[in-house]
Amino acid sequence: MNRIRPFAIALAAILTLGVATSAHAQTDTKHPYSGAVSGTITAIDATAKTLTVKGPNDDGGVFAVNADTQVMNDAKTVKVEDLKVGWGVTVSWDYAAVESKSKVAKLIEVTEAP
Repeated sequence: MNRIRPFAIALAAILTLGVATSAHAQTDTKHPYSGAVSGTITAIDATAKTLTVKGPNDDGGVFAVNADTQVMNDAKTVKVEDLKVGWGVTVSWDYAAVESKSKVAKLIEVTEAP
């Protein structure tokens, strides 16, 4: 009896953690507020502070760039001004606000720089 009790407690804890973890892993598919896309930079507008990326399936779009946008080239942090049209990037983004169509780049990672 004494051997079964610790096993039962451990099993209950594992099951509880498993249920709690799966609850946090769910995605709201009706209202996706963030995403990521890989593609090629087709335009950079320094005045409007936007970056346009075209993915392989015509996905992508125009992404606003702000002071919170992080830009990485390999393991180095770089500036948006260092990016060039034609480079491959992955952009992680959020919508500017709930129900907004405007996407704000949170992280831009250079994947291919000629």
